[in-house]
Amino acid sequence: GYDAESDSSLRNRIVSATQSIGKATDNALEYYIGNVSGVRNVIIESPLQTTVNGETKTVDEETSFYVDNTPVANIISVSGSSGYSYTVSDVNEESGEVTLDKKTEVNETFTIDYTYYTPGKLKIHVEGGNVGDADTEDTIVYAIENTRAAGVQCVGYGTGDTNAEGSDSSPFSWFYRPNNVQIDIEMTVYFDDESTMSEATKDLIIDEIETAVTDYINGLPMNEKIYKNKILQIAIGNDTSIVDAQLDSWSKDSVNQSTDLVYIQGGDTDIHVMQNLTVNKASEV
Repeated sequence: GYDAESDSSLRNRIVSATQSIGKATDNALEYYIGNVSGVRNVIIESPLQTTVNGETKTVDEETSFYVDNTPVANIISVSGSSGYSYTVSDVNEESGEVTLDKKTEVNETFTIDYTYYTPGKLKIHVEGGNVGDADTEDTIVYAIENTRAAGVQCVGYGTGDTNAEGSDSSPFSWFYRPNNVQIDIEMTVYFDDESTMSEATKDLIIDEIETAVTDYINGLPMNEKIYKNKILQIAIGNDTSIVDAQLDSWSKDSVNQSTDLVYIQGGDTDIHVMQNLTVNKASEV
């Protein structure tokens, strides 16, 4: 006779086993996908974390309750219907027990947002490269299908997510493309006021700066910072007649960012795409 293993214990054990196998799988996937022609960057979420929003529990004068999904990765927020403020003092990842800093009211309803580990599933983000299939070498699906460990699923198939790509014949070897973050920039370059350069020539220089800045931003890999000084250096270094440059404004997905920032950056799986770039010209003040 052995004690029966709880569902949460079993899931936790599977996660641990997946992690030990998965480290080798993750490294192999990153290596072989990274070697596919045209691939610039690979990010693997392992083990995959799933987010639950708005799970409800009724708690009757207790200091703890259990969420439905384990192992728990992170408790995002907990709010009770009484309006009182509660703080999570402890979380048992294996059992899903969430302990509060004080006893709840009678039959109080709690709303919980949290993440939990999903055993045996990975989420792969790939920038560049051809999708392909399991039979076509030098493609992403071929690399995944021929590298992932048995029982490991690389998610994306059937989600309806427009960033998910793969082959219907290999439903466990899908991946995600990066999110595009639109960048808008307005800047001013200052020409030497003693320069005899014509306005037409200055306009050509402005065009060259716009091309160079656009190439810099569009060429950045996932999760890379856009440095303000780099943008200014590109402008000033374009021609000896330019004596200074100034960043007037910049934004991500139409949300303005402070020009005092040293850099701006998207999320882990975001790439920047230049949307609107305005380069104004002025004479040195």
